[in-house]
Amino acid sequence: MGQDEDMKTEECVCIAGKLRLLNRVVTSIYDDALRPTGMTICQMTLLTVIGESGLTTPTEVSACLQVEKSTLSRNLNRLRKQGWLEMLSDAHGSGQRLKLTEEGQAMLEKGKPHWIVAQGKALRLLGDRGVKDLVALAELVCSQQKNGL
Repeated sequence: MGQDEDMKTEECVCIAGKLRLLNRVVTSIYDDALRPTGMTICQMTLLTVIGESGLTTPTEVSACLQVEKSTLSRNLNRLRKQGWLEMLSDAHGSGQRLKLTEEGQAMLEKGKPHWIVAQGKALRLLGDRGVKDLVALAELVCSQQKNGL
């Protein structure tokens, strides 16, 4: 591809628009599969991250998922109102610790088979190569962002 063709691509393709489109399509696959549980993929992801850590902080979850603190706070409050999340005071009183309640752990377990179905659909849609490229690109971009590039 020559320089002129590269320039045309840069001018015609909005990277943000294409990423948002891909996000909406893939998110809908997971949300549709999880609908019988009453959860969204956003909630399932939060329950998974918090459940795997056992006891964590909002800052750690925010860093792990690259989510702004205000967005995370709103989503954590929804989980707490559902009875799926417990917000505990830190031992020094300087912050909050997050822990799944028994109901939250049960929801996580309830969602796993539905997530597996969605994962299969997303894999079929994107293909093995597409998933490998997506994972590699996400890791590269996150690494570069952490290093200030």
